[in-house]
Amino acid sequence: MGTATLVASVANYGLNLVLARWLEPAEFGDANLVVTLLLAITAVAVTLQLVAAKRISDAEGDVATVRVPLVRRAWWTGMALAVIGVAGAPVVRELTSSASAVPYVVLALGLPWYLAQSVERGVLQGCLRFGALASTLLVEAAVRLIGALTLVAAGAGVVGASAGISLSFLASWAIARAAVGRPADDAPRVEQRRWSTQDRDATQAASLLLLGQILINNGDVVLAKILLDADSAGVHAVVALVGRAIFFLSWSVVTAAFPMVGDDVGRSIERRATRIVAAVSAVVTGGIAVAAPTVTPLVLGDGYEQAARLFLPYALATSLFSVANVRASLAAARGERRPGALLIAGGIVQALVLALFATDLISMSWLQVVAMATLLAVVTVERRTAHQSRRAVVTG
Repeated sequence: MGTATLVASVANYGLNLVLARWLEPAEFGDANLVVTLLLAITAVAVTLQLVAAKRISDAEGDVATVRVPLVRRAWWTGMALAVIGVAGAPVVRELTSSASAVPYVVLALGLPWYLAQSVERGVLQGCLRFGALASTLLVEAAVRLIGALTLVAAGAGVVGASAGISLSFLASWAIARAAVGRPADDAPRVEQRRWSTQDRDATQAASLLLLGQILINNGDVVLAKILLDADSAGVHAVVALVGRAIFFLSWSVVTAAFPMVGDDVGRSIERRATRIVAAVSAVVTGGIAVAAPTVTPLVLGDGYEQAARLFLPYALATSLFSVANVRASLAAARGERRPGALLIAGGIVQALVLALFATDLISMSWLQVVAMATLLAVVTVERRTAHQSRRAVVTG
């Protein structure tokens, strides 16, 4: 799973680098905003995936009673979001001074398949079928890379990049659906299992967690698009690619650990996952510190000279957040809502700090380091307190 996530991240990262090279900074800012809006919808998609995974792991092999209602909810929610996205595209274009609303419409049309695939992935995750789950990630990355680059090379520009993303949703949904398998024609009709208090707690915890992730991972990109000129926002969008690569590498660890977290083994799994994420983030950040000054002008060209000095602080900020996030995510697997609420508070504070005190690209990056270091400290104290309280209850 980690290998597939790495390959998919490299493919997505390569796509963004090529787009940054082919498009002007202002155009790339528009393309990156499409991706940012997609990641905002990820709060819904990953909530469905994590809830499906957790319910499947608790269902003792009764997959159909969990999967059927969640798939139905995913399709209806996706269609509702598609309608909202199409209707709101002109508003987004006006607010962000984008060149066209069409890319946002194209992205919105792919959302029903995006949410449906998240449930199918959750089923695979809950059954611990990480090989099949990994294949959906690889197919999605491959179709996105080939489709987007082909369409952009043909002259479709930002619209082509958006179309490549939507096509990747259809392809990965088809692979995930085939991997889960269809019930036999003569299979009895399943009764939907009613949601328990534990199910509701897990859903609420995952929703809070993912909303916090969206605010932190994408809030700065949106603020840069609104507060800075188009070229500066495009440079910031390129720098943010590093953060997304680090975060998605850490997310593979959460994906593997989430279904297995329970009261008996949760502490051990959390320690191990935290160490892995910290180690991976440190290696990537160190590599960026060494390579960024030399590699940036060679890879990105003359339009992104400012980016070289921004990569290190942005990677450091994302690494700090990734460690805080893995601890909060595994707490959410047990239905704990407080860590997710802390991420939301961290996202709001980060946005306020950037809006009030950031004066240029470099100050924006270092302010994020301060904000994420503070968030990690707060989450660490909260988790330590929670574990001590749980131990006291068990001992008592």
